[in-house]
Amino acid sequence: MRRIWLFTVFIILLILACGCTQKPAAPTIPTPAQPVTTTVPATTADTQKQISVIAYKTDNSVVLKYIGGRDAPTLTAFKVQIDNQDGSNIKQTIYAPVVGNDYAFQYMGIPNPVTINVVGVFSDGTEQTVLIQYF
Repeated sequence: MRRIWLFTVFIILLILACGCTQKPAAPTIPTPAQPVTTTVPATTADTQKQISVIAYKTDNSVVLKYIGGRDAPTLTAFKVQIDNQDGSNIKQTIYAPVVGNDYAFQYMGIPNPVTINVVGVFSDGTEQTVLIQYF
């Protein structure tokens, strides 16, 4: 029993001696990341279109009213998406909208919209969100 104990102590001392005599690992020095330059094309103020629309909820519909704006002559369509509380959505495109007109989206029951997103489509091919509204 005494020999096993002495042998165990000898092994432990041997392990400690080997571990203590090893050279410490050289610390790693991180290399700094090289800066990345990105060229962003400049935009002009003319890229933003100016259209005014409002949306409101009635007893059985959601109504989109087109008021007009500086870029009204170049507007060719509205892409409308209404997201509802039950997860369903209504998607419709209104072609050649007329300034001053109301566009109603009828519901079979009580309307339950969460958001309406209206994207204007212009004659130069530009598509721009003109209204995002939470109800």
